[in-house]
Amino acid sequence: MSEEDTIWQTEEGKYFVEIEEYFSKKRTFPTYLSVKEWFLVKFWYNEGIPVAIIKKAIDKLALREDFVEKRISLFNCSGEVTKQWKDFKKVMVNRTITKVGEEETKMDATYVCKHIDFLLQALQRITEGIKEESLSLVPVFEKTMKNLTKLKDKYSTQEITAIELEELEIKLTELENTMIKKILDNLPVHIFNKMLEDAKETFSRYDTIIGKAAYKKTLDTYLKKSLLSQFDIPRFSIYFDILQKDISKE
Repeated sequence: MSEEDTIWQTEEGKYFVEIEEYFSKKRTFPTYLSVKEWFLVKFWYNEGIPVAIIKKAIDKLALREDFVEKRISLFNCSGEVTKQWKDFKKVMVNRTITKVGEEETKMDATYVCKHIDFLLQALQRITEGIKEESLSLVPVFEKTMKNLTKLKDKYSTQEITAIELEELEIKLTELENTMIKKILDNLPVHIFNKMLEDAKETFSRYDTIIGKAAYKKTLDTYLKKSLLSQFDIPRFSIYFDILQKDISKE
């Protein structure tokens, strides 16, 4: 089996093929995704967006009168995918929220505290096991843990509404992004250069095809994913945590 054949046997490859085949079927004539569209699908895959959501977005796009025209691409439904994904995550979160009588729907703060405790324990473990060459990262993890503790203290004494949960999600995302940026800024030069070289080598064939903005976004996403994997850092998103737990039950 060739390397190319092996790619299509991976979860990512099957994800791509299913979306391409569905898009082609809806258009009623053979349609092959462009390199730019491939990177869009790769972005969706890395975000953990279920194929079913993308199919719903394609279904909505198919209602347009000009859907069969060649100029229509997956990019025309990317906004709908984003909207559907956001709505889907809210639904998943609401499944974990209980309704008390006729009062506003709320979530027990215990779940939020457990999630933040899990993040704190993971970062503490990473800090304790960090190699000498990466000691410059310790203050980054310590500051992140301090900010996570503040969030936990804020939400530990109250029931949480869906709106407050969405606000917490935004804060957790901001914390994660800030931490990752600080880690990249403070990584030993040889480690960062190796990660960057790997990323550029992986996407070297596409740097002049997909455009500078898309290429930079792809590299940034790849670096973030590599960084999370290298240090075994869990995702901060509470939506992601709830979604993963729900999927594991199915």
